[in-house]
Amino acid sequence: MAVSGGELAAILNELRSRLVGLHVKKVYQPSGSDVVFTFHEGSGARLLVSVHPRFGRMHLLSESREKLPETPSPFASQLRKHLAGQPIEGFDKEAAGRLVRISFPAHYLYCRFYSPGGYLLASKDGVVLGFSGYKTEPPPKAGAMFHAPLGEGTPDEPAFFEGSPSAELESVYGERIARAEFEDEKARLISVARTGHKRLQRLIVALDGDRAKLENYSQCRKWGDICRTWFAELKRGMAQVTLTDPETGEPVTIPLSPELDPTENLGLLYKRHRKYRTGMEKIDAAIGEARRKANVEAGR
Repeated sequence: MAVSGGELAAILNELRSRLVGLHVKKVYQPSGSDVVFTFHEGSGARLLVSVHPRFGRMHLLSESREKLPETPSPFASQLRKHLAGQPIEGFDKEAAGRLVRISFPAHYLYCRFYSPGGYLLASKDGVVLGFSGYKTEPPPKAGAMFHAPLGEGTPDEPAFFEGSPSAELESVYGERIARAEFEDEKARLISVARTGHKRLQRLIVALDGDRAKLENYSQCRKWGDICRTWFAELKRGMAQVTLTDPETGEPVTIPLSPELDPTENLGLLYKRHRKYRTGMEKIDAAIGEARRKANVEAGR
């Protein structure tokens, strides 16, 4: 499910405080629906805007998890031409809707989060300079005039987030996308298995079990961060410890290895999180190999 109007209202409040005044360094388009901005300032801040029909969202990225394409897409090249080196002046949205406008000194970038989504770059006097995936009737054309009134209607009430809207949306959508990709691939492979490939069906079940086991480690990084904050509370011999999450203020019970000292337990938590991430990558690779073999067998 794509981001709601209330969630956009909340995230834009955060982006105004974090990004207004920062100068765009580069713009990337990893996929047709995703655009990533990097900045000269802001300690490596990166902004993701995705108009994906199922997972449309907009938030800051916490870390560089994916390699961005070295060669820019045609639309990314156009954005770089007009926006590189320019400061962000503001963020606005439809009062009750999901059309967002990012303002620059001489340009507007419109990001539409409802179907059909897309991007449209225009000068501030309304001349269309380029677009990606953006559809209207009649279709947009470079050089045509574009106008999108953003101040009409009752404003969306910002959604409530316990901490940073960016952090929460990144976590929620990361899990949704991973789950959807896994379920889509699993469904495809199971469909193949039902035609007689019982071996592949057993493989999917095994991969599903491996994924479930690895999910036990999915919180280890967060637990490690909490333990690092309250490091003085850790003692050798503890099988678990209950600490306050600095972000939510809620108590969190964290399993420990009593035979390890605090430093070793902290290292083990981060090691388990790395195992979780690399393990998921291996599962994805195994699914890809199973898919290749399924295609070979299906073609016999």
